[in-house]
Amino acid sequence: MPRSSEFVRSVPLFAYPLAAAVLITSLDGAGFTPGSQALLIVLGGVTLLAVALSEGPLVLSVARAPLVWVLGVLGLVSILSAAWTVGSARDAVRSGLVILTLGVLAAGGTRLAARVGCWPIAAGLALLAAIEAVLGLRAAALHSLPDAEWLSGSWRPGGSFQYPPALGLLEVAALPALLSGLARARAVASVAAAGAVLAGATLGSADSRIDLGLAAIVLGIALVVIPRCEPRRSEVVAAVALIGTAALAGHLVLGRHVSATQGGGGTARLILLGCLCAALAGAWLPIRALARRRFRPRAALVPVAVLAAGVIAIGAAINTEGASHSRTPRLSYPLAKSAAARTRLWKAALETWRDRPLLGAGAGAYYRASVRYQGSRPSSFAHNLPLELAAELGVFGLLLGVCLYAAAIDLVRRTRSRPELWLLGPAVSAFLIANLFDWPWHLAGLGAAWAVAAGGLLSVVCT
Repeated sequence: MPRSSEFVRSVPLFAYPLAAAVLITSLDGAGFTPGSQALLIVLGGVTLLAVALSEGPLVLSVARAPLVWVLGVLGLVSILSAAWTVGSARDAVRSGLVILTLGVLAAGGTRLAARVGCWPIAAGLALLAAIEAVLGLRAAALHSLPDAEWLSGSWRPGGSFQYPPALGLLEVAALPALLSGLARARAVASVAAAGAVLAGATLGSADSRIDLGLAAIVLGIALVVIPRCEPRRSEVVAAVALIGTAALAGHLVLGRHVSATQGGGGTARLILLGCLCAALAGAWLPIRALARRRFRPRAALVPVAVLAAGVIAIGAAINTEGASHSRTPRLSYPLAKSAAARTRLWKAALETWRDRPLLGAGAGAYYRASVRYQGSRPSSFAHNLPLELAAELGVFGLLLGVCLYAAAIDLVRRTRSRPELWLLGPAVSAFLIANLFDWPWHLAGLGAAWAVAAGGLLSVVCT
């Protein structure tokens, strides 16, 4: 019997609604709209029923995991806040049900990983990241809303998340599986190379400082965690360099595409980026063969350096040629300005919390409660999850937000000696880190992917 057939037979039935909850919600507006959130809640209910019928009492052991019960309590408090919200009671109930659904998906991810391991979850994240990368890069090249966004003077890919930093965060979550896949059999390595190049190009063109910093941390950890001998170390260095070259290509070809019109040679740039990505992905197997040679492993870096030099030359040529035709100058968003904007948002969240310190303004009511403190450019979110929970749910929300981060830190600590931490730990950690500076928590599709990844990691300590 082929191994693939054995694997398909080992997949439990609840894996299908679990995967549908992540995939469909992500592609349906990323779970940002009330309709897509309602769909996630329905798929979460189907998943809960399927898990309960399949796993029985084992689900109760997962429910006792700190991360799962924190999500459960946070969801219940959000639903109860409908009684005192300054906004819509319907919004409060829906927000609470979405959070409860994340807890259900985490439990489902735990039981799935206990059955088939963490690899299918990591591979699923990589597949979703590749789909979103294609959608986002195409839209950025063709100036197609809403899958791309005109942000700070250039078109940036957002995919179905419709927000470039969220797409970049998904690519960061996929990096561990892609890096591990690059070392496997030729067929798997070829597919992983295509995914890694797409991830790099998307990160480079999305141009999010938070995501680029998180990607740098993940790749730095890869250089420390994966290698066990000198040839293997050179292979990892070559893989990291390949992803960096793809990021450079994405930045130079699309990240500096400043024409705000619907024309502007977008199709030509899309074809060029596609050719560069194909060349980078196709070069991986020869590069890996050089890296695995016993006496000259550093020779693998030579073709990567040549490819990088070619990308720089092509990028310089097309941007020099396009500069004379561009009517819109590239705008900058300095780090100091970004920090000042975040500080203003956080101060507004604190002021909102001070209005109702005990119970808060109600789940989903942050904008309505905080708009008077935000000045002339109000934001719908606080760009800091614990502060936003404090503003919406009072002291209980703040405590539960802190508990959520503490539970995630404890999970990472308890799995620090296991290989599963490398596959799923960056996805779990990067999502929560990003929520200290941004608002991906409100994209339920991305939250669903995080919850399933966290559940996979929980399987290590709950089974």
